[in-house]
Amino acid sequence: MASISGAMEDWVSAPDRFRNGEFSNILVKITDNLPHSLPPSSTLVNLTPPRKAGHWRLWQRQIRYLYVKLLRLQSTPHALARGLAVGSFAGMFPFFGLQTAIALVLAIPLRGNKIVAAGATWISNPLTYVPIYWFNYRLGLLLLQREGIPFSELDWQSTELLKYGGDAAIALFVGSLVAGAGVGLTAYVFGLRSFTWLAIRKQRSKIRSR
Repeated sequence: MASISGAMEDWVSAPDRFRNGEFSNILVKITDNLPHSLPPSSTLVNLTPPRKAGHWRLWQRQIRYLYVKLLRLQSTPHALARGLAVGSFAGMFPFFGLQTAIALVLAIPLRGNKIVAAGATWISNPLTYVPIYWFNYRLGLLLLQREGIPFSELDWQSTELLKYGGDAAIALFVGSLVAGAGVGLTAYVFGLRSFTWLAIRKQRSKIRSR
């Protein structure tokens, strides 16, 4: 290392030598003193970029974020549970684009939390609405004791569904009403217990932080 430092001093302190043909000699002097092999791999800094988080880790972050949002909701457990109930109830109907509006309208007289009500309508989404409406339709036919048209022939767009009228629309509505009532009641019981537990946990964390 001392030899390298001396060569570098020659490089800096004697610029006139470059013009006299000594430039190549100084380069040779520096390179001769460099190590001829790389240090062990254990001493090298790992420059490999970190792997992307897996899908499970992303889901964990989403669940943790939702948990924190629920803790920060300024409402009573009963209001939160009522919001969950009316949102789940509205989400069971095939009124695409109107489910959130229905949930908010129901949340007002029932004094349910509107944020939870709007979010709960996503019980029916592109991944779940087909099995949900199939169940509702079959339930409606069973309750009305009718045969109806095959489920596969139904167009689940709200505007197109009205064209079928009669048995199909009535069966679907009746099935959605009964299924929605059951899901809403279940959501209220489950939500009340869950939100009560969250409220107690939140209160305990406040006491510990004092």
